[in-house]
Amino acid sequence: MAPRRGGSGYSSYSSLSDSHWNDEVVFSKDALISPSNFTAGFAFDVLTVVALIAFIVWACTIRDHRGQLKGVLGTLFSWLAAVVLLMIPKIFYLADATVTYYYLIDLMLNQFFGLLTDSLLVFVFYNLIHGLLDRLTDSGKPYAPVKIVHWVTLGLLSILSVADWGLYVAQWVEMVNRQSNWIYLQENWTKLDGARSIILWLIALEVLAWAIFVAVKAGSHRFASKIPSIALIVGSIFWFALTLMYMVISIRYNLERRYRTPWYIGTAKSICQFFFCIGTMGGILLCCMKWSKLGSEGEKPPTIPSGGPGQPYPTYPTWQAYPQQYAPYPPQLQPGTQPYQYPQPQPLASAPVSAPVSAPAHAPAPTQPAPRWHPRDNIIQLHSRPATLQPLPVAMVCAKCQKKLKSTELATPGVKRKNDMYYGSPSTTLGGGSAGKSSTLGTTGVSKNKLLSAKAKNPYAAYSSSCESCKTKTEQGRKFCQRCAYQKHACPMCGKSLAAKSGKEKDKPIVQGQKFNLK
Repeated sequence: MAPRRGGSGYSSYSSLSDSHWNDEVVFSKDALISPSNFTAGFAFDVLTVVALIAFIVWACTIRDHRGQLKGVLGTLFSWLAAVVLLMIPKIFYLADATVTYYYLIDLMLNQFFGLLTDSLLVFVFYNLIHGLLDRLTDSGKPYAPVKIVHWVTLGLLSILSVADWGLYVAQWVEMVNRQSNWIYLQENWTKLDGARSIILWLIALEVLAWAIFVAVKAGSHRFASKIPSIALIVGSIFWFALTLMYMVISIRYNLERRYRTPWYIGTAKSICQFFFCIGTMGGILLCCMKWSKLGSEGEKPPTIPSGGPGQPYPTYPTWQAYPQQYAPYPPQLQPGTQPYQYPQPQPLASAPVSAPVSAPAHAPAPTQPAPRWHPRDNIIQLHSRPATLQPLPVAMVCAKCQKKLKSTELATPGVKRKNDMYYGSPSTTLGGGSAGKSSTLGTTGVSKNKLLSAKAKNPYAAYSSSCESCKTKTEQGRKFCQRCAYQKHACPMCGKSLAAKSGKEKDKPIVQGQKFNLK
């Protein structure tokens, strides 16, 4: 839907300069095949502008986004500028305006902001995916190669976009100056823009795959809320559809050159862009707004269950640290001795005063009693020398067997038989042996002691015990697995029930080193 150049009676030359940029171009609704469809496309462009302005206001009101809003405002402003610049030539058609070839600068800026919007969208999606991937591990190091590949891909896309815009500007400049090589430049730009649209579609497909992977991999035990991951999936789906639309149009009507662009393509692009813009930016902003609902940045510390299945997990307060518990003991004096007395400063007086004579260490005790030690002396000593006081760690143990209660993982999935515990046993199906043979470990040449030793590389060597209830492999020295111990309200180490004989009260874990609770 390009404007037609002015012919006889439509074009004129400036008297001040002979530049071809001053040639006039006439825009008229009579040149349009379907003015109603053109008006409908213009109306959807206006709706897209309104939606982008609303998204900008929404983005400015988001708080506690944890830095995930980076690049979103730039994307919105760039997309808004591209749509507004595209609307200017359409306004010329509706107004039957006559302009010079300088209006092509508007198309050049439209292409620039369109390419910038694509690059910023890739940056925003990569940033959100990296933030979600970092929550799947404790340190995020396993996904460091993914970040490197993503940033390299974004750099290559940016270089390709710069080359695309350079050829786009060059072809219009050569066309206005009536150079013969502008057709050659246009063909090269068409191929480059088609290749860029295909690469952008592949990136959108990868973003969608990563969004689905994060949502499935995380689950409810990693994210406190699934709204951010679901919103990211919705946004990536709409962006994938937008890139697919541009790729199909570019391949069919630009690269193949066997089909002429139909007159309704401009209207269809405006309508699809409106809905895809709402879905893409709505999903991104919803993900950023609900980012704080994912939970804290660090992992939550494990809790120790003490009640039955219907009781909540209690929290135990730590012991308060007092300065006296770190103070040294007072010096022990032997009978008949007193601590050394430092000489006192002599007061100034007119009459001479005899100096006090200190008794030797072996002398008998004087009539005046020795000064008694007071706890505040240690406080003074603590203030006199700097020291860092740390609270004593509190370890909760079983009230009956005095063994430490710790939250451990459940038994290894898939290990239900004793033979499956030893990797490489002929009786197991995990190590490549046939399950039908009834053989022992001695036939393999590896003894049981080696498999259960600390230097063994067997991944199942740590699970040398089995739960007495569900017969699942557990850690060595345990009577029940964590799940059965919680259901039976028993200690997983000794297997004794924590419930009292009366059944009304239940024994709770106590501090390590104590034999009885406070009651």
